[in-house]
Amino acid sequence: MRRKVKGVMSWESDSDAPMTCEAGSSSRSVTFIHCADLHLGSPGNGPAISERSRERNAAERLAERLRNAPSEALSNLVTLALERRVDFVLFAGDVFDSEDRTLASQLDFREQLRRLAAGGIASYLVHGNHDPLSGWEARLDLPVSVHRFGPKVTSVPFLRDGRVVARIYGFSYPRRDVTRNVVEEFRAAAQEPEVAGEDVFRIGLLHANVGGRAGHENYAPCSLDDLCVAGMDYWALGHVHEREILREREPFVAYPGTFQSRRRGETGPRGCFAVTLTPGSRHVQCEFVPVDAVRRYRHTLDLSSMETEERLLGALSELKESIRADAEGRPALLQVRFEGRTSLHGALLRKNLGEEFAAHCNAGEAERDDCVWLLPPEDRTAPSVAVEELRGGDHFVGDVLRSLENMRACPDVSLLTRLLSEDPESRGWERREIRNILASLSSGEIREIFGASEAMLLDGLLREEA
Repeated sequence: MRRKVKGVMSWESDSDAPMTCEAGSSSRSVTFIHCADLHLGSPGNGPAISERSRERNAAERLAERLRNAPSEALSNLVTLALERRVDFVLFAGDVFDSEDRTLASQLDFREQLRRLAAGGIASYLVHGNHDPLSGWEARLDLPVSVHRFGPKVTSVPFLRDGRVVARIYGFSYPRRDVTRNVVEEFRAAAQEPEVAGEDVFRIGLLHANVGGRAGHENYAPCSLDDLCVAGMDYWALGHVHEREILREREPFVAYPGTFQSRRRGETGPRGCFAVTLTPGSRHVQCEFVPVDAVRRYRHTLDLSSMETEERLLGALSELKESIRADAEGRPALLQVRFEGRTSLHGALLRKNLGEEFAAHCNAGEAERDDCVWLLPPEDRTAPSVAVEELRGGDHFVGDVLRSLENMRACPDVSLLTRLLSEDPESRGWERREIRNILASLSSGEIREIFGASEAMLLDGLLREEA
């Protein structure tokens, strides 16, 4: 019988209490939702707001929808769990966006945990680098079916009909910077005498950077080999914001990514994994299910074959409708990047034509539930001139173009830093933050910088022709 008392949101509370299930799983399998990186309380990035009052009002309405998106996505996730009658939900760290989590986000999360508890669904959560245990939190009562792991690797059994069918292992960051490999602690916990002989599913709940993935802080670093020998059947990971399955056989290792886009780079469907573990062969069925409330897209549009504004408007309209269909009724933010050598380059450069196109395309969109809001396009076009002919010419423009081409052929950060050092107008570039940015550039990004430099050169030297 499920106890009716409430636990306090503290990892010490009910730390050894087994979770029982009244949901719809058969005794031969275990079903759960695996999500991570909710970042509740994140401010998010809203659409650019025009000075024109009509566009300002529309953009502000859309920005409000974007701010509410994490809360709506969480509600969607809980609805999914209730509809599928899963056994439990796993939250793999960074539930909140900040150590000093907002009261509103904590109350929102508590409300959704109550919905799960009312449906007979247990919840297990760990804290990551964004929301470590050292951060501030309100003293709120949570359902007893919620288990939050503490700063040491421990396990809690999941019971069905009085029998242990799964054991969940977890670890919460005591502070933001956890730089040690904690997987060995999971392995040791799985080998403890009182649990070593259990024939149950073992699930590891961990917020970590596996394999040193770029773009993410190297917290709780470990390798895939480390995870494979730790005795788990399924690793429910968090920290990496892109969805990825690292291993499809025992142990199954997966990142669900963020469940709601927060940044411009987090594009496409966002959601969670719906997982079924079946005994015997330890078969894992893992299904990605979108739960995002607002979706982001990035698209590159080549204007090389577009000679008129009419054709560009038509291309933008077609792109918008394809995005609307893909978003499946959700609001969508669309970032377009213009590329290619085109006769429209001069107009885009001089008249801010891209912003005018965006304003035209956005008319009436904010009032639609399935709106597609076009952000001001990124202009990376170049003048429609015979560049190869100019590059071969015996003149100043040809000399500079040839130099740029040589640089682009051998991209290197040291070349960029030498050019900056030699430029009297680049004073101050040696600040640490700028050096760090330069050091992180890939060869492709450096080639892109030189390509943009070529376009700027032609804009300046051939303005009359452009």
